[in-house]
Amino acid sequence: MGMRLRSGRAAWVWPACLIVLLPLAARPQTVDFESGRWNVTAGRVEEFLGRRAFLGTAFLPDVQFENGTIEVDIAVSADRLRSYPGILFRVVEGQNWERFYIRPHRHSLYADTLQYLPAFNGVDSWQLYSGPGYTALASIPINEWFRVRIEVWGRQARVFLGDAAEPALLIPRLEHVSSRGSLGVNGPLDGTAYFSNFSFRPAEGPLFESIPLPETTPGAFMDWQVSRPYRALDLDLEKTPEDQSLGDLGWTPLGARPDGLVDISRLHRRSGEPDLAYARTILRAEREESRKIDFGYSDI
Repeated sequence: MGMRLRSGRAAWVWPACLIVLLPLAARPQTVDFESGRWNVTAGRVEEFLGRRAFLGTAFLPDVQFENGTIEVDIAVSADRLRSYPGILFRVVEGQNWERFYIRPHRHSLYADTLQYLPAFNGVDSWQLYSGPGYTALASIPINEWFRVRIEVWGRQARVFLGDAAEPALLIPRLEHVSSRGSLGVNGPLDGTAYFSNFSFRPAEGPLFESIPLPETTPGAFMDWQVSRPYRALDLDLEKTPEDQSLGDLGWTPLGARPDGLVDISRLHRRSGEPDLAYARTILRAEREESRKIDFGYSDI
């Protein structure tokens, strides 16, 4: 490239350059349990296995977590009593959340040593969430600290224990629609489980390859409608709603899980006394015939 300069004048030539600004990766945010940021529902900090550690239940109300990584050290006592310590994430209004926890007393023996479950309207329906994608067998260290890491992206998550390169639990389908919410820890007050070194790191891109989704159970009824809740003692369970002149039942659509299960707590919270809701679906057939239908329920 040629350039013509006029006599008596200086010319400065700057090489062309391209500046690319790359987004900085989010740094882990460590939140000490004595920092004052925790909203402690019930719990305390005390010494355990050489650390200042927290036992109980507490939340981070100033955090809105959607996607990213959550890490905490957990230690369970040698008593190996039932304690169910775990992590809550995407907590909304203290009634809806995703939860991962461990059962130290079932250590290396049962396929539900680890469990993921959602809470809807304050109901932890743990009996309804079992099997692949919800529970897994694991070896839990006793009387020593071990790391738990949860990677969350969209409606999927992976759980790692210790320094393992492979996840201990794959969660292909978080039951809540992707949301934002606070974080928390949940454990007993009896000294059987403690938390330490809590941190989280938001993510702006996928953390792992998509986990294959569960297949829909062949023949399952997927489209349901659920009524408003009623006080069970006010109704005759041997009669239909029409026979009791209940009027408008307030039917609300509610889809089933891929395995056909319908969790009514997605719509209604418990009243504190025996209550019930009616559910209905429509079956269509090309001709008049008899069909066998399997139906089960859990009254948790």
